[in-house]
Amino acid sequence: SVQSSIFIDVWQLHVDLNYDRRINSIVRVNATADYYNWDKEVYHKPNVTACLSAPVNLRDKIKVVPVVVYNGKREIVGAQLPVQLHANLSMHYSYSEQLSAYLHFNNITNSKQDLWVGYQEVGFNGVVGLNFSF
Repeated sequence: SVQSSIFIDVWQLHVDLNYDRRINSIVRVNATADYYNWDKEVYHKPNVTACLSAPVNLRDKIKVVPVVVYNGKREIVGAQLPVQLHANLSMHYSYSEQLSAYLHFNNITNSKQDLWVGYQEVGFNGVVGLNFSF
């Protein structure tokens, strides 16, 4: 069987911004943003992405992290995919250095927009986990 791939050469400008600040002993703010500009159209890639989180540390045992994620519009052949805005929430409980548990809630707004044409993103979902270290 013969497989082939087609690659295009593009010129890319990428600006990456990061901000991290401890508000007090409990709350911290993290913000990141990426801007891309290409000399040719790059399909399914947003020009702007951003993430804002505010981790809350409660007595070094419980950590709660609300997160907002933004992905800008994406071009596709003959159309555009809309902006994506997600809200996520993570909780982590550290019982000891050896044992901890976590709970992640993703896409709290239950957005079901297309990631690719005809392929919707997963709506609201969660993950539960346990970490044990020997």
